[in-house]
Amino acid sequence: MINSEIQKSPLSHKVSEVYTENDWLRALVNLVPNVGGSLDIMLSSTHNRLVQERISHLINELASEVSLLEDKVNSAIAESEEFHDLFILSLERTARISDRNRISAIANILSKCLNGIPTEDIHPVDLILVLTELSVHEAQVLSVIIGIFKNNKELLSGEYNTLVTHDVVTGKLPGIIQPQSDFLCGRLVGKGLLEEIFGNYSLTPAAVQLGKYLQIN
Repeated sequence: MINSEIQKSPLSHKVSEVYTENDWLRALVNLVPNVGGSLDIMLSSTHNRLVQERISHLINELASEVSLLEDKVNSAIAESEEFHDLFILSLERTARISDRNRISAIANILSKCLNGIPTEDIHPVDLILVLTELSVHEAQVLSVIIGIFKNNKELLSGEYNTLVTHDVVTGKLPGIIQPQSDFLCGRLVGKGLLEEIFGNYSLTPAAVQLGKYLQIN
């Protein structure tokens, strides 16, 4: 039932429909040397499949989370305009990312809202926006840093163990992105998720809240 509803959703077909209905655009894409045919297939069919898989994961995760709430779902919130807007935003943003961990985090945020809008400093809308604006590598770095604060407190420094050094972060990253560590951490600082103090990093309140929803190993 979930999958059939998604297949009928305008969201999963919007880009593909615009593309397939414009012959001139398809012709231009097919003119791209070597990869034009592959891009044509991707835009006309693969896109729909990927969007459906991502939204299916979101809905299935949300169903699992809500089932744990039992009778604690706040029907007034579920029927509110605010939750409607939050849910539509979640669908739109989920369609853009492939990271199943972040999609599961979105479902977690939605389920917590159904149990009563969280009384936290950062609104759920803003959490979902910042979560889905991260690149894959930015999300990896953030998860590593949150994991250090949660599970490797012996690696923390500073007077109150609230800082982690750049070298420690880099050492925990996959080798392929270690050379980008400084750049990626700087991006996370710019997005309001890290604070930098003389080459050391601490989590902002937004990052701490995201850590409650992300699955951190």
